Amino acid sequence: MTDPWTEDPATGCWLWDGYVTRAGYAQTGRNTLVHRAVYKEMHGPIPPGHEVHHTCSTKRCIRPSHLKLVTRSEHWEAEQELQGVDFRWKNRERPERCPHDHEPDWVYYPSRPTRRVCRECVRIRNQARFVPKCVAWQGTDGPSP
Repeated sequence: MTDPWTEDPATGCWLWDGYVTRAGYAQTGRNTLVHRAVYKEMHGPIPPGHEVHHTCSTKRCIRPSHLKLVTRSEHWEAEQELQGVDFRWKNRERPERCPHDHEPDWVYYPSRPTRRVCRECVRIRNQARFVPKCVAWQGTDGPSP
């Protein structure tokens, strides 16, 4: 029986030859990602709040020495470093005025505490979205029966 993977001589990665998801991860069975299964087999269960990170940055790689257990925030930071982009809000320059040149009066969403929007822009957008029904009836005798 042959191995279900091929070794890449340039990187040393064990590249999965089976099914690969749209995101590029090796998958077997219905919902089993192979790199997670390999990590569980070698090291035991993955604790809650942790993810298996490919240190080689190859999603198809299933080599145990290329897999590392990290927290979600560590995984996010590692991915951003690999892409050369930093999406973390604290490292972005934040404008002091809104793009429409309103006074800086910011609203923060409880579900997304790092996102702020201009209070005046929200008011204008809500005014346009929620036009009372009675405005549509002006100049008529009311709604038709």
